[in-house]
Amino acid sequence: MIQKEILKKVRRIEIQTRQVVNTLLSGEYHSALKGQGMEFAEVREYQPGDDVRRIDWNVTARMRRPFVKIFDEERELTVMLMVDASSSGDFGSVEQTKNQIAVELCALLAFSATKNNDRVGLIVFTDRIEKFVPPKKGRKHVLRVIRELLAQFSRTETSEARPFRDRPHPVMGGLASLAILAAAVSMISAIGIPETTSQWLAEAIISLLGALGVVVVSRWAFRTYGADKGRGTDIAGALDFLNRVMTRRGVVFLISDFQAAGFEKALKAARRKQDVIAVTLTDPREVTLKGAGLLALEDPETGESVIVDSSGKRFRDWYEQQARTRHAQRKRLFRSTGVDCVDVWTDTSYVDPLVRFFSARAKRM
Repeated sequence: MIQKEILKKVRRIEIQTRQVVNTLLSGEYHSALKGQGMEFAEVREYQPGDDVRRIDWNVTARMRRPFVKIFDEERELTVMLMVDASSSGDFGSVEQTKNQIAVELCALLAFSATKNNDRVGLIVFTDRIEKFVPPKKGRKHVLRVIRELLAQFSRTETSEARPFRDRPHPVMGGLASLAILAAAVSMISAIGIPETTSQWLAEAIISLLGALGVVVVSRWAFRTYGADKGRGTDIAGALDFLNRVMTRRGVVFLISDFQAAGFEKALKAARRKQDVIAVTLTDPREVTLKGAGLLALEDPETGESVIVDSSGKRFRDWYEQQARTRHAQRKRLFRSTGVDCVDVWTDTSYVDPLVRFFSARAKRM
């Protein structure tokens, strides 16, 4: 993506998100995220009812009458946006990918923060730290944060790396690829070949179609191509980096699909120092599998591929059960570490869950 296109997208996102901030989110954000301490303001003469623990004995001794210290709430916050830019974020079966949702979410949170005079920083990570923008204030800085995010994702996407939404890839010709695939599925189903043999046959058919120039042979196959294929996720490493660069307590929005493991210890350590809020991005096809017949599925982070027969209810039930188990495990982890969580889906508005979260959090404070 050239710089001009990035700037156009930044402007569009600014207009879209600032309107939401001004009409819906600003008051909720202010109520839910408080300052982290009290700042000394002045001393004044003691008045009946003042807390005696706030008496300034040095001034009292000098003035020979009691004076108390006055403190103001420290409103200013540091808000750090931690964004998972690994390859699994390229997935999207509706209108937007998880990465695209992440950019708009960050813009919404960043404009809410700057409206409250808070500092905003950015950490973009995959299996390494891709970008770090130190926290600063102001609209220009927020626009830079959005621009850096868009530039990061534009480097990791190509026209071939976008998900194919409910349609065959038109490399060889949609009708030709579907006709060959339909015939192959019908043959395997009709013969009643054992599962291991049918898996081998299916892979052979996929290879044959690939030789003919058909890149994707399934309605619900999503693949990522290019030099960045295989980008993984290291949430633990990103949290360790956070703890090194963010020495003062602040608010951290950790935005990811959390398709990773081994970050529990790092999350606990970060939670002791920071107010961590996990924003989980999920696509509906990661929970419920639709379609019938053979599906060619590929893990965009590892490159591992598998061919499955989604026509059977048994497999679809197993697929959904695995998704529910992962969701329950994440919930238990966040609850045990005291991390608040917001669930965002790619097929619904991300504004509503944020508003509900901030409202619920404000009532607890």
